[in-house]
Amino acid sequence: LFFVLCSSLFLEPLINNERVVVCSLLTMMMNEKKEASSNGNNSGIDVAMEAKKLFEYDGVKKSQIAGILGKADQAKLRTEYLLLHNFKKREVVDCFREFLGRFSLSTESQMIDRLLEAFSVRYHDQNKDTVKISEDGIHALVTAVLLLNTDLHSKNIVVKMSASQFVRNLQSLEQGGEFTTTFLQEVYQQIKKEPLSPVLDDSTLSSQAKQVEKFSVAKGRLRDILEPFYLTEEPEAVSKQEAVAIQYKTTRKLFKRKGWIKLQASICGAYLLFHKRTHAPKIGDFGGKDVFEAILLRHTLAKRRVKKGKPNSLLITGCNNPLYVSFQDDMTSMEWARDLNALAAQTSAAPLPGPITSVRTGFKCPLLPKKKTKEGLAVIHQRLSESVNKLEQDISETLSALELASNSKRQQKYFSEKMAYLELTFEREKTYLAVVKELLYSQDDDIIKQHSNNFIRKDEKEEEEEE
Repeated sequence: LFFVLCSSLFLEPLINNERVVVCSLLTMMMNEKKEASSNGNNSGIDVAMEAKKLFEYDGVKKSQIAGILGKADQAKLRTEYLLLHNFKKREVVDCFREFLGRFSLSTESQMIDRLLEAFSVRYHDQNKDTVKISEDGIHALVTAVLLLNTDLHSKNIVVKMSASQFVRNLQSLEQGGEFTTTFLQEVYQQIKKEPLSPVLDDSTLSSQAKQVEKFSVAKGRLRDILEPFYLTEEPEAVSKQEAVAIQYKTTRKLFKRKGWIKLQASICGAYLLFHKRTHAPKIGDFGGKDVFEAILLRHTLAKRRVKKGKPNSLLITGCNNPLYVSFQDDMTSMEWARDLNALAAQTSAAPLPGPITSVRTGFKCPLLPKKKTKEGLAVIHQRLSESVNKLEQDISETLSALELASNSKRQQKYFSEKMAYLELTFEREKTYLAVVKELLYSQDDDIIKQHSNNFIRKDEKEEEEEE
């Protein structure tokens, strides 16, 4: 209007050419103003469209949303994104849980604070008539809830925050008068019962589904006790359980207690797991959490040993940590020894040749594979019978060689080490052979019973047909 007024007042006395030039300049200025206003409207539309794309995960991952929204120059985008949420007449914890459930908070703390601030503004705008808490109060509350969730559900934090501490910390703030004690206690219980679960991308979830569930160690347990291959084995459900007491065969610096430790023993796939009674899983559940001790049963031997004060005991050898396991009665210990040896016999692969080194002193033991064998029972039976026969010959030959090597200390050491290995291996392989024979006979009995039942059914059918 100003330019139109100027043109009406001052353009009359001008010459026609000059008037045309001024009019063209005015027209250009008006067009630029229109373009600027139209560009402003388009930018607002673009921000709304971008917010909708983020809300619908259009071309963006959940792990990227917080980094985009949390930037300092994206205040309009945060506002538009929050406008797509409906928090009206709802509890603040439920709304906050829904808000955090749409993206991952794997970003900087300043960006997280901007997101919490935007949430506080949106929730206050929609509930200012019903909820008597200011924007700053909601911001302080959701920040405290986020910290409380980490404190209560993080395994690295041993001493957890109590409800009274949570209430006292919030009421000591400037906005503390806006929170009642009952309300804060309810918020504490909600987070304690149901944590704020982390959000993962679909690609992350699919990759984690392919990975093997990791085993965890009980509080206070040394992590280097677990064998390295234990974390790579596919876990299975608990198939058998029993209350036991264990004692390690050798006294080591890692274990300060030399006495018996009361634990819960579980067979979980190819492992014998020990848990504290409070962390013991149930039969059918995954047993690899809060593990106190883990033993891979392949190439191990469970044999009965009478320990002082514990008559119903088993000695488990062939593992990194040989130990005694005491049971309540004699029948239970015999049953567990049979089951453990049967599991070891069916899953242990054939030994590999010993390593060849430049050091000539000492006997090099064959390598025992940790992977599960793919052989059937009949093949395992044949291999074990051949191995037992060969071990008997090796033991007799080694004994005669040890008698002849009385003058050489190096040869005496070599043959004595070899003899010790052969005796242990012979005892283990002989036990495995007896167990596999029993399993084969039980399978044959089942087959015979099945065939006899089939014949009986055929005879009954023939009699019915004749009748």
